[in-house]
Amino acid sequence: MPTAKRGRVHEVVFARVRSALAEGARIVVDATVHEAPPEAYDENREFLDGLGCSWQLRVLHPALEVAIARDAGRAGGSLGAERVTRLHAKFTGMVFAGAWLLDTSRQTPEETVASLLRSGCA
Repeated sequence: MPTAKRGRVHEVVFARVRSALAEGARIVVDATVHEAPPEAYDENREFLDGLGCSWQLRVLHPALEVAIARDAGRAGGSLGAERVTRLHAKFTGMVFAGAWLLDTSRQTPEETVASLLRSGCA
């Protein structure tokens, strides 16, 4: 069961996804799964399955040292190396299949989205 805030966010995101798909667009949905247990992705999976569209999940998973460096450079504040290390460890194939993990260590966000769209993963 989603929290009230997450439920409101999903309402907005899901409406935009439905609209984009109705227009024939290919889309990438950026869901921040580290803020909730990895199992929480079930809400997104159920939504996408309900649409009857073809979809794939990819977990953007840069190398630990890259994740720590990116976190340290965030203008909005850093989680710190210890917390980033704990979060990074959650995504090692224990919940998400290893094939879903996408090493983005050498890509900008724009390059990641472009490569997903080109590869048919979006």
